[in-house]
Amino acid sequence: MRSAGRLVVCGAVVAALFVAAAPGAGRADDPAPVPIDSGAAADAVGSRGAPVQQTPVPTVPPWTDPAWKSGRLTGCVPGRVVRQGDTRGQKLVTFTFDDGPDPLYTQPIMDEFERRGLTATFFLIGRNLRLFPDIGRSIVERGFAVGNHSVTHTYVPADIAREVGSANSIIESILGVRTPYFRSPGLVPGRSIDAAVARAGMCTVSAAADLGDYLLPRRSPARLCERFAESLQPGMIALLHDGGGSHASTVAALPCMLDTALARGYRIVSLAELLNSGTPYEGRRILTRAGGTTAQ
Repeated sequence: MRSAGRLVVCGAVVAALFVAAAPGAGRADDPAPVPIDSGAAADAVGSRGAPVQQTPVPTVPPWTDPAWKSGRLTGCVPGRVVRQGDTRGQKLVTFTFDDGPDPLYTQPIMDEFERRGLTATFFLIGRNLRLFPDIGRSIVERGFAVGNHSVTHTYVPADIAREVGSANSIIESILGVRTPYFRSPGLVPGRSIDAAVARAGMCTVSAAADLGDYLLPRRSPARLCERFAESLQPGMIALLHDGGGSHASTVAALPCMLDTALARGYRIVSLAELLNSGTPYEGRRILTRAGGTTAQ
């Protein structure tokens, strides 16, 4: 990345640890979140500590769009894989969260987006939705989009393919909505997966940048925000997690990530708006991970 665009995170982490969990809400393995001073980013603007704001837009639940119901969303072609939006130079970025719903992290993530008038997409695991249906319903009621992330989060392509339809059934039966979006667990590719997604009339949403908030040991909030800043580019689909273990660092880093994008002149948009801005499709998936880039 060009040096002019690199985020300098010096002074990004508040020296004191801050615990924001309600009594009895934490897990034994859940470290206390270390919040980032949202005004400390070197390229942020405005008062120190004050979140950078985007002009709020009325939240229109995506499932009220007839195109969503029919599966004919522009930019979401059934059976195709998209990893990034060709926004024709527009500074647009969208946030997606995998592996929920989760009783600890899904709600505070939604709160952070809501208080700024922003939105995001949550890719749900079927078995987690069965465990926490009320949290799943809250996602829908608050106007956030949802996606299919399989039933059991297996990494076997044949099993993932078999779970596309059953995960859709779980989402529809519990949430009462249909989604055109599928994301493979671990971004695992496979022709059988692509075929199943095509039969379901869905597109596969991959990601250009894997921010690695699932890695063990967990990355610090400062490192997550730094990696987001290093990866930020027009049309980026940011891949993060709200489920699958402790994601206190993700929650703590989120204000810094949002401030960084907004301070650089980006608009944080829905996945549908990003895809509708003009998205190229590729015959293979390009996975950018902490250890390098793998073409598949």
